[in-house]
Amino acid sequence: MSRFKKWAEHEYSRKHRIIAVVFGGILFWIAIPFLMIIGSSFIDPWLSLPGFRIGPVNLWAGVSLMIIGWLFANWTVKVQFSSGRGTPIPLMATQRLVVKGPYALCRNPMTLGTALFYAGVAIWRGSFSAL
Repeated sequence: MSRFKKWAEHEYSRKHRIIAVVFGGILFWIAIPFLMIIGSSFIDPWLSLPGFRIGPVNLWAGVSLMIIGWLFANWTVKVQFSSGRGTPIPLMATQRLVVKGPYALCRNPMTLGTALFYAGVAIWRGSFSAL
């Protein structure tokens, strides 16, 4: 446990924080949604779950939620990076308490933004298992 505490207390350089944010972005904005789409195409038939396709409504509602969630979560990353001098990744935790920006609106804006994004992916796909 003390190793994690040391990592969290260490202040990383701007270069290291940028690399961490890029890799986190690839994981959370590309890899996980890809796995959701692929996984739901196998899980829905296996569980005999019906799809909920309402024509273009799925596309518009899903993409709208994805954009709103992505923007909100990235606003959080920007505030953590600049004001908190850290990243959303726990091993490169913020060095200052952040109470402005999205944190003035919501207790955990990163989770809210990511949940909206993933819900948008599930609605766009029309998959109950992805929800």
